[in-house]
Amino acid sequence: MEWAQNKHTLGLVYAKLARGNQQHNNRQALVCYEEALSIYTALQMPAQVSNVQRDIDHVRYVLSHGRA
Repeated sequence: MEWAQNKHTLGLVYAKLARGNQQHNNRQALVCYEEALSIYTALQMPAQVSNVQRDIDHVRYVLSHGRA
């Protein structure tokens, strides 16, 4: 669970990173979020899954529409 939490946190860092290529950073954030969801399950950790899914949705929106 700690690994998944660290991946989610790393995804948040990538999503907010102001340096470098923002699209690349957002894609890296998505990778981290997906890795977190490989551990979190909706039955065992519904709040965490919801939080990660919200962050995935936000990054996908930013990737498709520009900075939110």
